[in-house]
Amino acid sequence: MNIQIGTELSGVNNEIKKTADFSETLAATLGKLEMEKDKLREDKEKMTHQREKLEAQINILEQSRRQTEDQTAQVERENKTIDDQMNIIEANIMKIHAQTKKLLENIIN
Repeated sequence: MNIQIGTELSGVNNEIKKTADFSETLAATLGKLEMEKDKLREDKEKMTHQREKLEAQINILEQSRRQTEDQTAQVERENKTIDDQMNIIEANIMKIHAQTKKLLENIIN
């Protein structure tokens, strides 16, 4: 019976050792996972910060684009005004030229 109790104790000790080893493995795995979780959290915070910076840059660029479009539209309006004025000036030059030519013809005749 002592042999049987010794064998059972040996089996129990083996099971305890296996459980302890498994517990150590689980603890090590948990530690690694917690470290990975912390790293992922840090990466997420960095990405969030980077995203906020990029969104701010996008807003600045969009505002700049709108200002450029407004300025381009203003330049186009001013260009049209200048073209209209040039057409009027050219028409006046043609009138003056025609009147001058007529006056010269009258003087010659």
